[in-house]
Amino acid sequence: MNIYIVKDDKTYDITSFVGNATWSDSVDTLGSQLDFSTGYSNEKFFPAFDIECGDIVVVTEKSEIFRGIIVSKDFSSYSEKSYTAFDFLWYLNKSKIIKQFNGVNAGDAIGQLCSEFSIKIGTIAPMRCLVNHIYYENTVSEIIEDILEQEFNETGKTYIKEIDKGNFNIFEKGSKTVRGYYTPASNIAPFDVTLAPAMPSRSFSIEDMKNSVLIIAGEENAVYTVGKAQDTESISKYGLLQEIETVDDENLNKAQNIAENRLKEFNKISENVSIQLLGDFNVRAGRVIKIKEDYTGLDGEYFIKSCSHSVSSTIHTMDLELERIYK
Repeated sequence: MNIYIVKDDKTYDITSFVGNATWSDSVDTLGSQLDFSTGYSNEKFFPAFDIECGDIVVVTEKSEIFRGIIVSKDFSSYSEKSYTAFDFLWYLNKSKIIKQFNGVNAGDAIGQLCSEFSIKIGTIAPMRCLVNHIYYENTVSEIIEDILEQEFNETGKTYIKEIDKGNFNIFEKGSKTVRGYYTPASNIAPFDVTLAPAMPSRSFSIEDMKNSVLIIAGEENAVYTVGKAQDTESISKYGLLQEIETVDDENLNKAQNIAENRLKEFNKISENVSIQLLGDFNVRAGRVIKIKEDYTGLDGEYFIKSCSHSVSSTIHTMDLELERIYK
């Protein structure tokens, strides 16, 4: 892995000064994060090159795996400085905008938002929902989340957002799979990282389960049901676990769709898994990975909710938070 700083139109290789480095991403946040540290000394023979907030940092491993802006710098000790950087989707989390959409396709609406902030578009999955809304005092990331929520209400599809090699992509959850490989040395063939799992943990819960969904409309003194979906078999086994959501007049015709889609989303036993594997930068949040692990009984396809890569003393590991895929 190599790390570079870009400032004043010049590129500086700082790989030899970097100690620990961690690159992480999650489907619950927009954008990925890089944390790294560098050695520090005021001795006259130690390089005086300084990294500042606003500098661009680039990480490569055969190809580019991260490019972002340094947003914080910390003198954590007399011998070390630490830095945090985010990819360029960070700007969408921090910037508010006033925007009106009149019957604009959801994917096109997201593309317009990114274009206004010079975010390069890679691939945005086809979407069906038409957006009719005026947004004000919202961050761009909040608007994108609302648009994807509208798409889910109409189609039941969940989408993953990420930036890859400088391009912003949106793809359907579960549509991308990955296999990780680790190469111990240049003269040793790479092997599947799932063959050497460590620190596995697995839990099950029905705390967030909902087996009945009601969609209501109206005002406080005149509320009425406009959509309903239930799983009678689940109710018989686990008891009634009901969710109620409100829709406005514009979405009355989507109420039953919303109820059925919410039921599919919530009517399940949640299975959460954490596991540590040897690292491969191709493994990241939003992908599906196949895991078999005897101690916890893992055996099947799991959705990667979050992935944190750590490189220390040339050893690359990754910690995954996984969610069972139900088909």
